[in-house]
Amino acid sequence: MRQNIHNLARILTAAAVFIATPAMAGAPVKAFGAEVLVGDVVRSCPPELCALAVVSSPLPGQVRTVNKRDVEIAVRRAGGDPSALRIPERVRVIRPAKTISKEELQQQVEAAVKAALPAGFVLDDIGVMSTMDVPKAGFEVRALWSGGDTFHRRAVIPIEFLSEGMKFRGAQVSVLLALETEVPTAARDLAAGTLVRQADIRWKRVRLESGAAELSLSEADVVGRLLETEVSSGSPFEKRVLKRVPVVREGERLTLESVFGLVRVSALAVSRGDGAVGDRIRVVTMADNRMVWARVMGPGKGMVVP
Repeated sequence: MRQNIHNLARILTAAAVFIATPAMAGAPVKAFGAEVLVGDVVRSCPPELCALAVVSSPLPGQVRTVNKRDVEIAVRRAGGDPSALRIPERVRVIRPAKTISKEELQQQVEAAVKAALPAGFVLDDIGVMSTMDVPKAGFEVRALWSGGDTFHRRAVIPIEFLSEGMKFRGAQVSVLLALETEVPTAARDLAAGTLVRQADIRWKRVRLESGAAELSLSEADVVGRLLETEVSSGSPFEKRVLKRVPVVREGERLTLESVFGLVRVSALAVSRGDGAVGDRIRVVTMADNRMVWARVMGPGKGMVVP
């Protein structure tokens, strides 16, 4: 009989503790932020302890259980005394959510992708998104472009969905891209065998959906090259039709320029090797017989480089 009375007393004591801890009963408590705070699960606590983060919040609209030990660890880490708080053994926490339409989500993802693309890259098409539950507290979308400046027509871009700066969901989206850029084009009809000069090119803005890797996109890739086939006026220069040819031969004299701030100095030099436009070659100055490096700028022309 005495043992039964003792057990009954323990049950009544446990029930009293349960009733005295409101966070344990009823519907899950709500955590609106990216993290569950002490104040979300403990009804009465000092402000400095209530603001402490315990664990990350569940996904929007979902529930997770926060244990007493989780709260105690957070309080102790901040130098507080968890024994002074009435912490429930465990609490279910829900993160309030709202459902965003696929149209609204599509707009936000497209905007994030466009902001992440390198200059000149244009978004032609993007994979279709579906509805999603997001935090009621608000969210943002971030696209993670890792393709550098190399253009590809098709790409897959990672997407992060964040609330209060913390990621709560990730995805990947397929995109179709185009490249809008200025390229050197033929200023007039150029016959095969022409050595391209600066006057032979004209810059033109073009839209490319493919073949960007086959085009010469800079002046240095074109000037001083020999055309192996004809290029009509207004057409871009394809790399396959341009042949690197030396415009400076070993032993030839060339005019060598040096730039010191706003001062430009010219001197005569002798080449110690063949070089096409843009090549780095050794030359010897005729005035003081000094060996220096020069960048070939054109036939008989060079620029001193380190």
